[in-house]
Amino acid sequence: MSNEITREQIFGEIRSAREKHKTPDLSRKILHDIDLSGQDLLGVKLQGADLQGCNLQRTNLQGANLQGAKLQGVNLQGADLRSTDLRGANLQEANLQGANVFDSNLQKANLKKANLQEANLEKTDFQKAELTEATLIGANLKGANLEGQDLRKFDLKTTTLRGANFNGANLAGLELPGTDLSQVTLQGTDLEMVKLQGANLQGANLNKISSLFGSRATKLTGANLSGANLQSIQFRGGELYTVELTGANLSQADLQEANLRGVDLHEVDLHGANLQSTNLEGTDLQRANLQGANLQGSKLEKANLQEANLSEANLQESNLQGANLAGANLSGANLQASKLQESYLAGANLQTANLPGSNLAGANLAEANLQQATLSGSNLQTATLQGANLAGTDLQETRLQGANLQASKLQGADLQGASLQEANLREADLRGTCLKTATYNQQTQWSEDFDVSLVRGLKVE
Repeated sequence: MSNEITREQIFGEIRSAREKHKTPDLSRKILHDIDLSGQDLLGVKLQGADLQGCNLQRTNLQGANLQGAKLQGVNLQGADLRSTDLRGANLQEANLQGANVFDSNLQKANLKKANLQEANLEKTDFQKAELTEATLIGANLKGANLEGQDLRKFDLKTTTLRGANFNGANLAGLELPGTDLSQVTLQGTDLEMVKLQGANLQGANLNKISSLFGSRATKLTGANLSGANLQSIQFRGGELYTVELTGANLSQADLQEANLRGVDLHEVDLHGANLQSTNLEGTDLQRANLQGANLQGSKLEKANLQEANLSEANLQESNLQGANLAGANLSGANLQASKLQESYLAGANLQTANLPGSNLAGANLAEANLQQATLSGSNLQTATLQGANLAGTDLQETRLQGANLQASKLQGADLQGASLQEANLREADLRGTCLKTATYNQQTQWSEDFDVSLVRGLKVE
């Protein structure tokens, strides 16, 4: 018996089913070349139906079941396909221009050469769908699932992509300057050589995909993200050393264990960012904003942090050997057990900074402000502290052998148990300084008006 059905029969069956409060069922029916434009097919079951040649322009198909339906070349322009089941449907060369496909399921659907221009595809699921040569110009893909899709040849410049899922997708080489990609998921996505200058990626997730079968990292090799808004992005363990990030906003970003070695980040906003155990060796962070950032255990050897804002930052156990911190603001920063050997901190603000157990051997702290800082147990051997402000500073048990403290302000500082052998304290202000149990030798240089014999507890070796 033939499944072919006429226009009159279609509406007869729909009317009869609705009168009985049942779902109209036209599954596997053949509806060739029928004009159904502007008609109400709300919730109709058309599973496996053959609708080739039909006119479905502006047709209401909201909530309909079109799973596996044949819709090749069908005109669905302006149709209402909200919450429609189109899984496995054949929509090759179909015209969906301006259609409302909100929250529909297009998994495994064939959309090859389909026209989706200006269609509302918000929250639509395209997982494993065939999109080769489809047109997406001006479409709304907000919150859509495009997982695993190869989108390299698509024009997405006028497409709304906010909150979309691009996990495992291929976007390599796309040019999307200024595009709003906020809250998108890009886990395991190929973004090599992508152009995203000035784009908005706020809250984007670029972490690697991990599963029982292994992991897949997001690729950003050669990407241009200059001037982009990367606030609160997630990219743990990511490779960023070949990425252009000049002028980007990385505030509150989670870049734990990422590789930013040698990257130009001068004047970049990284305040509140998570940079724990991140590789920033040789990185240019001049005048960067790192206020309140977490840099615990990070690698900053020979990094340029000149005039950077590191106030209240956590630099505990970080490696800053040979780093340039001239004029940097480190007020209230936590530098406990950090490595600062041979670092350049001239003119830096370290007021109230926490540096117990840190290694500052050979560091240059000339004219630095260390007022009320905590340096107990630190190594300051051969360090330059000429003209530094150490008023009220905790320097208990510090090693200051060979240090240059000439003309430094040490009034009210606590130097109990400090080692001052060969140190230069000429012209230093020692009013109210506690030197109890501190040690010095014949090579220690004192101010002319300072009489060591009058200091109780000061020991000569």
